[in-house]
Amino acid sequence: MKNNFKTSSPLRVARVSAGLRQRDLAEQVNRSSAYICRLENHGPAVLTPQIAKRISEAVRTPAVFLFGWTR
Repeated sequence: MKNNFKTSSPLRVARVSAGLRQRDLAEQVNRSSAYICRLENHGPAVLTPQIAKRISEAVRTPAVFLFGWTR
């Protein structure tokens, strides 16, 4: 399956570039892979500043590039 980064969310691009599967990222931030999937697909998921910080550290990308805001 080919990755189409033109239509992918910034979070998905950063996760794939970091060499992480959804499951790997979910384990690092203590969330489920379903939660990561909802974030990537702009579904219903509550994103707190603490979780955004943990995700941005795991994929080594500033949160502002992933989610459009920081605290």
